Amino acid sequence: IDRKIYFWGDTFSVIGVVKNYRQESPKSPYDALIFRYFPHASGYYSIQLNTPNIKESIARIEQHWETAFRNKPFEYFFLDEYYNEQYKSELRFGSIFGLFAGLAIFVACLGLFGLASYITQLRSKEVSVRKVLGASLANLWYLLTLDFLKWVLLAILLAIPINWLVLNKWLENYANRIDLSWWLFVIPAMILIAIATSTVSFYTLKTANQNPSNTLKEE
Repeated sequence: IDRKIYFWGDTFSVIGVVKNYRQESPKSPYDALIFRYFPHASGYYSIQLNTPNIKESIARIEQHWETAFRNKPFEYFFLDEYYNEQYKSELRFGSIFGLFAGLAIFVACLGLFGLASYITQLRSKEVSVRKVLGASLANLWYLLTLDFLKWVLLAILLAIPINWLVLNKWLENYANRIDLSWWLFVIPAMILIAIATSTVSFYTLKTANQNPSNTLKEE
C-alpha cells in the first residue's frame, strides 16, 4: 500500500491490493492486473443491486439511461454471468460426463443383479446339498459372497490406478488444480463393495431359504 508505480508515462500510488481471482479460463494461470480509476471514463457503468425485484430495478435504470443518453441504446449484463461464461465448457463437460457416468453405473448395477442371480441359480443344487448336510445360513452366505466379491475386488484394484492416471493427466490442463485424495477412490470402491455384497446377500438368502427337496428333485 502507498507504493509508487510508473506506467503509461505517469506515476500512481497503490491504494489497495485484492486477492487472486479467476478472470479468464481456469486453464490459464493468474495474470497480474492493475485497476486504474478513470473518473471520466464512460465505457461501462457498474451498478450493485440490492433488491429482490431485479426486473423493476432494471426498468428504472433504463428510464434514467434514456433520459441521460438519448442516442445510445441501453444494453446490460450481469457480471457474475459474464464471468461464468468462461466455465461454460467445463460445466457442459461435467453435465455430459455425469449423465454418462450415471448411465454406466445403472447398467453396471443391472449387470451385477443379473450376474448374482445367475451364479446363485447355477449353484442352487450345491447350496441345497450343503444345507442338507448341515451348512448354516452364514456358511452359505460366506461361500457365495466370497467367490463373487473376489472378482469385484480385482476389478477395483485394476480400475484405481487407471483412473488415477487418467484424472491426473486431465488435471494437468488446469493452471490451478486440486490434488487427488485417497478418499476419491476409496469411497466409490466401498460403495461398490456394499452394492455387490447386498446384491449377493439377497439372492443367497433367497436360494438358501428354498426347500432343498424341491431343488434336488430336478437333478
